[in-house]
Amino acid sequence: MHDNLTGLPNRELFFDRIDAALTLAQTESKIRPAILSIDIDRFKQINEASGLSSADPFCLPSRGGFRVF
Repeated sequence: MHDNLTGLPNRELFFDRIDAALTLAQTESKIRPAILSIDIDRFKQINEASGLSSADPFCLPSRGGFRVF
């Protein structure tokens, strides 16, 4: 249930976790789920024009996770 390249959750696991967080938020007032979406400009064009192997390096940095400052 994880992407082979990045190790990040795939769509099925993503939606499962969102559903679980929303269910928990209904019973716990301190739980406030949020989603961060990052869009890479022209990623689809790079992927289609150059192939998957050319687009892969754009995905790899997301494996390390994100930090909150």
